[in-house]
Amino acid sequence: MIELHPETAKVKAILSREEAYPDHFTAADRIEERLTRFRTGLVHVLTDVLPHGDKESISCWLSQMLLLVDMANLDAEKDKAAKGNHLATTTPQPSQGVEHDVKIACKYSDQLLDLWDAHLDEKLQAANPTAAARFRTLISELNDTVNRADFRLDKAKGRTQ
Repeated sequence: MIELHPETAKVKAILSREEAYPDHFTAADRIEERLTRFRTGLVHVLTDVLPHGDKESISCWLSQMLLLVDMANLDAEKDKAAKGNHLATTTPQPSQGVEHDVKIACKYSDQLLDLWDAHLDEKLQAANPTAAARFRTLISELNDTVNRADFRLDKAKGRTQ
């Protein structure tokens, strides 16, 4: 039997959603709610988990946070495809809340990457090179994912070339 890390219960309590989304929730509502949970997790990682350098705790948090971003991306893609089938004449504009949350996620994921490189990579490389490479990959993927979401928002708002 696989023994779960003690942090797993805390991750689930803070980042999971127990009830199903209400029927009236739009894709934007689901995305906004997921990114709010992502932000909560990222703040916790940056303020409480990362300073202690517990690699298993960091992994628990980052894995669940990456899942939230992936689910938000799936909702966005599904919503985009559905709207494409209805021949919408205008590009839907993201809510300010979603845009704000994506900008914050970009900022925090950049900080997380910088903190990793400055303080934890060397320690974990010495202890477990494979785990260090995996953590760096997870953090980079998280950073890339939120930056893609930010790019898509900018494109939807007509702010990219």
